[in-house]
Amino acid sequence: MPTKKLSPPKRAKKIPKAPSKLEAQFDVAWRALCLKSDKHFAFARYRLVAEHHFDSVRKYRLDFVHLPTLIAIEIDGGIGAKYAHGGHATGRGITRDHEKDFLAITLGYTVIRLTAAMIDEKHLLDIMALIDHRLEHSWKP
Repeated sequence: MPTKKLSPPKRAKKIPKAPSKLEAQFDVAWRALCLKSDKHFAFARYRLVAEHHFDSVRKYRLDFVHLPTLIAIEIDGGIGAKYAHGGHATGRGITRDHEKDFLAITLGYTVIRLTAAMIDEKHLLDIMALIDHRLEHSWKP
């Protein structure tokens, strides 16, 4: 009687990570600006995808991406002496962030990095203006 080959066990799907405090702060600020926008269908126009997987080999994710224009927004937390030993503040973490940015850029994304101090109306309106510019000028990656 032939023996049946056993297939390897399927990997459990990863539970998406919870947003950091700064990512949540950015999301709330972004949605508030959408509410204030005079653009018709602002939520659809400025819809961002959170934790967007853009590389299956390294399993890289971008914090937020506007898919029609490939504008990626990375929220940099943990800057300063208080976070000197955090994952993104070490030489290895910084190198990993730069490698991720480089790969995203070579795939056509525009990567915008924001610090906690930059999560304000001025910077977010500048990002919305860039989205508007690309949408209105039929931008193609």
